[in-house]
Amino acid sequence: MARQITAGLYPHSSARRFKSDFQLIGKIAEVNKPVLILADDIDNVAITTLLDNKDKVSCVPVNAPGIKEDRRAWLKDIAAITGGKVIGSEYGKKLENAELSDLGVAARVVVEKDQTQIIPGPGNDERVAIRLAQLRSHIEQTTSTERGKLQNRLANLIGHTAVIKAGGTTRDALLDNRYNIETAMQSVRWVLAEGYVLGGGLTYYNVAQSLEEDLKLKTLTKGEKIGVRAVQRALREPILCLLQTGRETIEELQRNAKDQAKVGFNLATKRYENLRTAGVWDAAQVMVSAVRIAFSHAEMILKTTCQE
Repeated sequence: MARQITAGLYPHSSARRFKSDFQLIGKIAEVNKPVLILADDIDNVAITTLLDNKDKVSCVPVNAPGIKEDRRAWLKDIAAITGGKVIGSEYGKKLENAELSDLGVAARVVVEKDQTQIIPGPGNDERVAIRLAQLRSHIEQTTSTERGKLQNRLANLIGHTAVIKAGGTTRDALLDNRYNIETAMQSVRWVLAEGYVLGGGLTYYNVAQSLEEDLKLKTLTKGEKIGVRAVQRALREPILCLLQTGRETIEELQRNAKDQAKVGFNLATKRYENLRTAGVWDAAQVMVSAVRIAFSHAEMILKTTCQE
């Protein structure tokens, strides 16, 4: 089980007062728990104070997300998921009067260069539900300019984190399973960033088919047409390899597809079906990168006149 982490939320410039108000950090040191500090501004004095006492308490100061009023709202959201309170004079609690009971608790915190991930612990479902209801109500009443910000906060509150445990009978099997899981997770991140396209080589095949119209252009020279056909051949190769593995042919694909661009061969089920509804997708970023790399290699070969 992950070690619990105490989360302190300080709006505005409260973090600047650590040098004179170190009592709370001292209380945290007594219970021997790491602490995450989210504050509007963390200056060099505060950082120096924390570094000087790093042997007493494990502490990570982080700038709070958002700006101005948005930052206050973000801090309240984080307080809801951690079960803590936002500490500040305008919230009725000064830093020097704060107690351990005012701090929230997280199961795990991951601090990176550009983002901080807080995995909340159990016991705060009611507070989170109330906060979600408030956000949904604001989204319904707000204008389009603020709707995006509210929806972003709502998504962060709803979001969940799963722990995937990989195992294997041998070390090689363990590493293989771990690699497959990490690859799948990275593909999902790419899909969220750039979207997805149909998998199974079908997207490349459809692009190759669309290039037939370019071959009909009278403006293309003989050399350019040869280049287009070479690209078509390369784009069709993935689906041809997949069909060969399934002991199928391109003619079978064309007969079953009947000019439906989404119908392809699903090797897992050995059937011709709509690959979108079947969940056979590829990350668009991966597909584009593969084509760019292939073009780069081809260009290098042509420029250096290399042959196999």
